[in-house]
Order: sequence, then C-alpha cells, then structure tokens
Amino acid sequence: MTQKIVEALTKLIQARDELLTRELAPVDTWIHEYTVKRRYPSDAIGEYKYAKWMSNKPIFERSTKKRAIAPKRGKDPKYTHHRHIGRA
Repeated sequence: MTQKIVEALTKLIQARDELLTRELAPVDTWIHEYTVKRRYPSDAIGEYKYAKWMSNKPIFERSTKKRAIAPKRGKDPKYTHHRHIGRA
C-alpha cells in the first residue's frame, strides 16, 4: 500500500516538474478579458466577464461549427487571431 502511494507521488512530482519547465503559451499571445452587459426581459441587467486568447498572427484554428461565420475575403480560412475561452 505504501509503495503505491510513493509511486503515485513520484509520478505527480514528475508531471509537475514537466509542467513547470514547459512553455505555457505561444510567443506573442495574451489573454484579453472584456465585459458584456445583457438586458433581460424583466429589465434586469446582467454583467459578465469573458476571456479570449489573442495573438498578433493567425495561429488559432477556426471553429468548424455550422453556425460559425465565414472569414472575410483575403483572410486565412483555417486560422484566426483569437480563440474564445469563456466566462472569466
């Protein structure tokens, strides 16, 4: 039993060390947070914070959903400058 715990801890330490030495994000990328206000039918106003990855170059793959907006003429059809993360 003790040996299994020691092995599990060793694996966790190795995984942590790998994560600490690995690059967290590509070069020239950042997270942009923005606020969105929404008015509900009851006249209540909700305020939400959202986040998205941003980049100087189009490095994020475009969404393949059917409802996704097609890129404008002259833009890269496979990659975009941002990727939506979700509520912050």
